[in-house]
Amino acid sequence: MGKYWTDGAAGRFARSMEPMDHSLLDQARRNAGHISDKAVMDEYDRLLEAKLRQHPRSLWARIFGD
Repeated sequence: MGKYWTDGAAGRFARSMEPMDHSLLDQARRNAGHISDKAVMDEYDRLLEAKLRQHPRSLWARIFGD
């Protein structure tokens, strides 16, 4: 999931080609509750956007901490 988030049709297509992150989907279900499937998918998209916008940590930081 190294792609950056883009808006519009190109961004939706790029996100649709990504494998489903089941841990994010479970978190979206908990956050949105049982409102509707659309609310769950909107929350999933928001969580995925936040995940993709994070800058990856360097190898050094992952091994030895920040």
